[in-house]
Amino acid sequence: MYDIECKGRLQADKDCNIIFKELYNKVFDNEYVKCAIADKFALEEEYSTDMWLWQDTEQFRVNDVHIDHPGFDITFGLYLPHDKSLSRYGTQFWLPKEQEPDLEKSLIRENCTLIDQLPFLAGTTYFMPRTSYSWHSSPILDKEMIRNHVYGYYKTL
Repeated sequence: MYDIECKGRLQADKDCNIIFKELYNKVFDNEYVKCAIADKFALEEEYSTDMWLWQDTEQFRVNDVHIDHPGFDITFGLYLPHDKSLSRYGTQFWLPKEQEPDLEKSLIRENCTLIDQLPFLAGTTYFMPRTSYSWHSSPILDKEMIRNHVYGYYKTL
């Protein structure tokens, strides 16, 4: 793991170890998986894949609601906790209160309505296309913890 410019978060690249490399090659970058995901979202493009392993601590703070980078056509995440003690710390999904929010700017939680939150349980995975409906955030990490998860994206070639 190495430091990135984000307090409380460490990162490792997809080739950090053999298990992570296999997860990338045989699951997320697998041609059949990519086709199934694209088909699920009614997309007909070919995609490249990139992903990282992230480790967050309670010092990690993202108090914004956002849509991912314009280069991420489909974002995905895979939760890797050791037990169920972090189940309430999964990705949150939001509905902005304003009519037409700017997709390039983050929003404050207070200006949104929480729609749902995925439980941070081992193996829970999400795929999310970048649309005006994909507003999301990390929950506030309010206790001492180490939260491991895979984060990545597919980009249209």
